[in-house]
Amino acid sequence: MTKKTIDNTQASASHINSADPAQHSENEASPENNLNHGDDTTQETNAENPSQSTQEIDQLADDTDNLLELENQISALQQQVDDNLNRYLSARAEADNIQKRAQRDIENAHKYALEKALPDFINIKDALELGTQAAKTATQNTEQAALDKFIEGSEMAIRMFHDSLTKLGVIEVNPQNEAFNPEHHQAMSLVETDEIAPNHIIDVIQKGYLLNERLLRPAMVIVSKKITPTDNAD
Repeated sequence: MTKKTIDNTQASASHINSADPAQHSENEASPENNLNHGDDTTQETNAENPSQSTQEIDQLADDTDNLLELENQISALQQQVDDNLNRYLSARAEADNIQKRAQRDIENAHKYALEKALPDFINIKDALELGTQAAKTATQNTEQAALDKFIEGSEMAIRMFHDSLTKLGVIEVNPQNEAFNPEHHQAMSLVETDEIAPNHIIDVIQKGYLLNERLLRPAMVIVSKKITPTDNAD
């Protein structure tokens, strides 16, 4: 091989080596250029549709506001449920207390219904006992005085009984000479007479009583009727 040929070969190799870095650099720059080119495309797209991003942000803000509003509504409803439950429990407890008080009042009313009336009847009992005792201790010399005292005590007891019954709303039915009333009177017999108008009370066998205008016991009476004319035979 001649010296000239060797020099040409070295020159060719040197030319190839000097060209490779530039070519490699150009090849490496191609993907980056492509990436940059993609970013540029996206930016160009966003630049072409700027309202799309704004709409998405606005929609997200609206969704957030709606969510907060729903949470507030749920919280308010839960508070309302709690308040209603507390009111219900309070009303139920109050109703139970009222029912218990009413039951106690009814029991006490049954137990002590005669509490106010009993002292009057006890006084009547005392009056009758005093009259009876006076009659038992009477001697021949004091017989009339004891009898008078017994009568006086009995009459006082009757008056006390009458007053006590009146306080309780009991009204005496004593229909002497009144017209017969089947709602308050019970006819024991009919007697023909012209001394009193027909269908009137001739005599009261037993008095009747009303309690606040409701019949407790009818008065047993004898009722008059018109005299039936008879034919006189000659």
